[in-house]
Amino acid sequence: MRTAGFRLEVQGMGEMLMADLLELSEQYRESGIACRNALKEMKRRVQHGDFTRPEDLIELRRRITVVTAMTRECIEISEYLKKYHRRRANLEVCRQKNRI
Repeated sequence: MRTAGFRLEVQGMGEMLMADLLELSEQYRESGIACRNALKEMKRRVQHGDFTRPEDLIELRRRITVVTAMTRECIEISEYLKKYHRRRANLEVCRQKNRI
């Protein structure tokens, strides 16, 4: 069975994948927070910076645009993975109840 690029065995891999999803979710959240912190620093440099060359300011603004998107996407992916994990866990509980 193939899911999202992972090869899954029919039995035994579900729990391991779910733990991996939670770990991955946390890693994306940490990356999003790191991006947010870098973004704050870059914005501070734009406000208080003394740029000798106009190209430096243009490059910094370009980087702010890129990092803004990265921040948003990392946090969105983190939330998506967390929600997927919850839905999958609820589905497993329902399946177990139906087997008993």
